Amino acid sequence: MRKVYKTESGRLLVIFLLIISCVAITYYYHFILYTTVVFSHFFYVPIAISCLWWKRRGIWVAILLGMWLITSSLLAGMSATLLENILRSGMFILVALVISILRERSQYIGKELHDIIEGIPIALFVIDKNHNVTYWNKACEILTGLSAKEIIGTKKHWMSLYKRKRPTLADLIVDNIPRPDEVKNRDYPKCKWWKSRVIEWAYKGEGFFPEAGKEGRWLHLTAAPIKDTYGQIIGAVETLEDITRIKNTETQLFQIQKMDSLGRLAAGIAHEFNNVLHVIQGNIEIALLDTKPESKLHTCLTRIQKAASQAAGLVHQLLIFLQKAPIKTKVFNLNQTVIEIRNMLKHILRKDIFLELKLEEDLWKIEGNPNMIEQVILNLVGNAQDAMPNGGKVVIKTENILNATKNGVKRHVCLSVKDTGIGMSEEVKEHLFEPFFTTKEKGKGTGLGLSVVYGIVKQHGGWIEVESAPGKGATFYIYFPASSKIEENIL
Repeated sequence: MRKVYKTESGRLLVIFLLIISCVAITYYYHFILYTTVVFSHFFYVPIAISCLWWKRRGIWVAILLGMWLITSSLLAGMSATLLENILRSGMFILVALVISILRERSQYIGKELHDIIEGIPIALFVIDKNHNVTYWNKACEILTGLSAKEIIGTKKHWMSLYKRKRPTLADLIVDNIPRPDEVKNRDYPKCKWWKSRVIEWAYKGEGFFPEAGKEGRWLHLTAAPIKDTYGQIIGAVETLEDITRIKNTETQLFQIQKMDSLGRLAAGIAHEFNNVLHVIQGNIEIALLDTKPESKLHTCLTRIQKAASQAAGLVHQLLIFLQKAPIKTKVFNLNQTVIEIRNMLKHILRKDIFLELKLEEDLWKIEGNPNMIEQVILNLVGNAQDAMPNGGKVVIKTENILNATKNGVKRHVCLSVKDTGIGMSEEVKEHLFEPFFTTKEKGKGTGLGLSVVYGIVKQHGGWIEVESAPGKGATFYIYFPASSKIEENIL
């Protein structure tokens, strides 16, 4: 139940009873005992309380009690106390004014501090020494999906990070855990955490929390103690900063650096291997001229020649991935390329797979090699078919996109290939474009399909983004810069 003084009607009742008590005391001493004794110090109680509750409106209580003192002196015929009571009345009003101003100032500072904390984009919550939540800011509501109304007053702050009850860093402080090594085998925060070197009893932590949000989040945690005037810990405050985007950027940067290193290594090997293949192919052609077609040796040499040609094809694909193979470009409409390859795709795809095209009208033109773009589409659709052993749907879509860059807004044409297949895990996505990486059975793929796609897109000045999750299919988004020649024509 709510306490009486927390309701407006309850407060009015309390002040009314105090005023009646003050009136009754003065009445008793002035009109019953006929003494000049006045317990004026007792009058400050309702004045102070009313000013704390209602600020400057509480001055009216001071005026009312002061006027009663003056009136009671006149009615009782006590002219000797009249001046004293007038002075007392002035003191009542002055005290009420000071208290109300201080109350307004403290409320203003408190509101200002509350607005600052509510306005910061970092999630923050506070717990007391009994682990009860006393504050839960707006950013915390957005990050966790839990409202302040359902959390404040409970011990459910762990729900922001875990599905089952586990203590947070703020709980470490309240529980007086001085060092991380003291909780090695205990059920404490599931992340890498350490003591702060700046603030005593403060902790920092960082980790991936799979239960935070729909797909999990990387969070940076900071917790610090709240102390009373005696230096005793009476609670703790903890912040939760979402660093998922930063971690994803770091992963992408690592992937780029790794791909670059692999590219340099593979480039050297590919060129050397290509030279060896030229020697092998040249000598085989000479040897074939000196053998009869019906001979066993001719058959063996033909097989070697075929294998050498396949190896040369792999080297060529690898050079495309490494962006070393030269290409001839022209300005063309990507929609036309998709339409031309549609009939070929219908023959390639199984009957239990439905193909749908969603092509934007007035699509901006791009500059590149249409044959290589066809190879990109064939590779992506082929992979989509492999990902749908029980049938499904492939959607090829084109659209105009405006991307904001540091150099202004740039026009791009987006080609996307979406399937309803088995999807990919995060681990597979990390290695997706690496040469010779494949999830197919041995002998059913070279692992260069997506590597070639990656190389072709890079040669055309574009980039690839992938969205996928196990059981939710996959979508490849390929962005090509719109042709600058078209922009010149438009201007």
